[in-house]
Order: sequence, then C-alpha cells, then structure tokens
Amino acid sequence: MATIRGGGTDGYAVGDVYYKEDTPIGVVFEVAEDNNYIKIVALEEQFLAHAVDSGTAVDFTGTFDENDGMVNLEGWDDFLTENYGYYTSTDFPAFNYCANYRGENQESYEWYVPAKNEMSKIRQNLGTINNALGTITESIALQTSYSYWTSTFDSSATNKAYYVAMLSGNVSTANATTSCYVRPVRKIDLSN
Repeated sequence: MATIRGGGTDGYAVGDVYYKEDTPIGVVFEVAEDNNYIKIVALEEQFLAHAVDSGTAVDFTGTFDENDGMVNLEGWDDFLTENYGYYTSTDFPAFNYCANYRGENQESYEWYVPAKNEMSKIRQNLGTINNALGTITESIALQTSYSYWTSTFDSSATNKAYYVAMLSGNVSTANATTSCYVRPVRKIDLSN
C-alpha cells in the first residue's frame, strides 16, 4: 500500500496514511467516487459514554443521520445552543472528545464521531486500516474485539445510540450512558 502525502487526489485508497505538513494525521477509510473528498480515521481513540446524565430524556433530533457524522455533530451543537445553561458539552463525552480532538497542527471541530454507515465502512476495512496504523509511531490500532459508538441516535428510542461491534460487524443500539470506544473521523475536501 502506497503512503500518500496530502495535497493530491491521484492514488488515494483505503489504508493510505494522510499527512498534513509531513505529519501523519489519519488513515483513509473512504474515497469518494469522484475523488472530491476522502475520509480519515484519527490516530487515537478513547473509551467514553455518549451522555453522563441518565436521568433526563435527551431529544437529539438532529443526530439521526446514518451517513454523515458531521451532520450529527451540527445537530448536537444545535442541541447545546437550544439548551444553554442546562447542558454543557462535557455532559456528552463522545461528541465533546471528537469535536475538540486536535491532531497535529489542526483546529477543533474538524473531527467528529462517525455516523452509523461511516463506522460500518471502517469495520469492513479494519485489517487494512490497522495495518496502516501499525506503521505510524504512537498511533493506536482499532480494537477488534470491542464496540465503537456512532453519532447516529435511534429516532424511535430515547437516549439510545447506535454502535458497531468490530468483531462481528453487528450494528445495534445501547443506552447513551454506556461506554464504548470512540474514534474521531474527518472529511478532507480535495476539490480545491
């Protein structure tokens, strides 16, 4: 697998290491058919809950997107704005971690919790992605025997979000106060 340095669209493939200013910041898990963008997984992860308050029903109406976790991040941000004074970002560790994740030389809010179908793509390419992560000093391989949160909440059940079991690939829901692994992802626009 070729290692690609950021800045061009020729040759991007799942498993390529993406660089910013000669520093690896992620591994490609999706390439758009028209090569207008790629999506990368971060080099780090944490084991977190989605929410810390189990006593309140949270209506995350803007977090039901199954394909784009950035849409869900924006929905979460809208929820915090609408509920200012009652909730803070730290009440939602998974979203907060990814929204404030800063790889080398980056700004926050470039990374997000992957949506359900984005995490399923990561699971489908787990071996390729982990092989690439293994070539990067101080990166953490994706956990193969554990589950990862997605940013997609269940529209039919209060306080439940989807997770992907990496061993089986099964997608299910759990209460948002449950802890799962969280791996930030980011979309890189290549159309410029």
